[in-house]
Amino acid sequence: MTRACLRPFLGMMICSIANLVGAQDTDPDGMPCDSPIFCYGSLLHTVQTLKLFPDSKWFVDLPLKVPPAVALAEFAKLGPIEGISADQMRIFLNSTFLSSPENNMVVRKPIDYKSVSDGGLSLHQHIAEAKYQVMAEAIHEKWESLGRTIIDDVRDNPDQHSLIYLPNPFIIPGGRFREIYYWDSFWVIQGLLVSGMTETARGMILNFVHLIDLIGHIPNGNRVYYEKRSQPPFLAMMVDAYIKHPSMPAEDSRRLILECLPALVKEHNFWMTERAAVVTRDGKDYVLNLYKGGITEPRPESYREDFETAANVTDDKQREQLYADLGAGAESGWDFSSRWMDTATSPFNSIRTETIVPVDLNAILCAQERLIGEFYQTTGNSAESDRFANLARQRADAIQAVFWNEEKAMWRDFDLKRSGQREEFYLSHIAPLFARCRGSTVDIMSTSFMNKLLNSPDVIVLFVIGLFVLRDLVSQFC
Repeated sequence: MTRACLRPFLGMMICSIANLVGAQDTDPDGMPCDSPIFCYGSLLHTVQTLKLFPDSKWFVDLPLKVPPAVALAEFAKLGPIEGISADQMRIFLNSTFLSSPENNMVVRKPIDYKSVSDGGLSLHQHIAEAKYQVMAEAIHEKWESLGRTIIDDVRDNPDQHSLIYLPNPFIIPGGRFREIYYWDSFWVIQGLLVSGMTETARGMILNFVHLIDLIGHIPNGNRVYYEKRSQPPFLAMMVDAYIKHPSMPAEDSRRLILECLPALVKEHNFWMTERAAVVTRDGKDYVLNLYKGGITEPRPESYREDFETAANVTDDKQREQLYADLGAGAESGWDFSSRWMDTATSPFNSIRTETIVPVDLNAILCAQERLIGEFYQTTGNSAESDRFANLARQRADAIQAVFWNEEKAMWRDFDLKRSGQREEFYLSHIAPLFARCRGSTVDIMSTSFMNKLLNSPDVIVLFVIGLFVLRDLVSQFC
């Protein structure tokens, strides 16, 4: 999970109320959600710009003690916001919010967790080297402390929480990330399956189906302030990993496919209607996909940081686009990377994620389309199976036509602003291999193509980076 922050520090700029960014008390398009407490408004702006908490996310994760209308009425009694002191706000927060973001969740050891000594992580006995055994067991033991369930009050009084209720227990990333995250959960589910924790894995998959049914897509995480953006669409690959687990009965696999298919199609429709872009290459148009922020205001969980980043942007439209690009960068999961800047050496506030068509997103969508086709085949729906298989082939062909760079023997992101490929290589550019995007023009899994790829200078970089990462990972546990 990439959470490194490359923001340059800018001095805080607290303006008069007439010039405040994000202090509106209505909910026009572009707000992260419709909550005037957790997503927009004077209360949010005041708390965040007064720097009452070291981390902007802490405040928007706090549950309310009282209904939102009561909290807003109490806040209004404090008077004009430019005159409100930090001490006044602390007193207000103590009377209207609970003290910890963890107060609406319960730490819960997953029901199917077993320690290695009790028979969990069966592959442990097959690991030859002691240092790798230690590392594997240390990772396996994380599940015991990262399991969570959500209290019923979140379901019964949703307006008092930024947390979105989920029906099944789940695993969180940990640290400041006290909720599920979409693409992180793909790797979590892979680990759960290796650990033999199929019940927890299945429940997490069905939580994502619940979110699609509720919102229309899977948000970045189960917080209301994440509603306008998603993350790389890994749900189909989660389902595929689950049904291919060696211990999975065929009937259970079929049942899960039937439970998930409508949601998978709905998610695919979201990406094709809300995140599509037409790319022209060599005189031909291709429909591909990119990330969008869905907002024109600071991200609530990083409000102060976004506000500072935009402090020197005086044009309203440019500021709104900057906030949208910051949101889009967070949707990518690469938050943040020079990949999204105007050029690799440009300052952070040059970010323009919404004008860059990424290799990895389209490879993941290629896998999604291929897998939906396979799932439909399992159900006996040949027509839909053929339709999605054809969509996957068409996308694979588009990936080769738009992203493949013959000179570098590697894929590259496409820049809509400059109508050409971006120069820099990122690890995400090998995603077509990971997603097995076979087209009708080029079989990227063939021996001849793989030989070409292995001779790319970028692959040498990959090998070197991989060795250093593995060394550092092992050293953390051994």
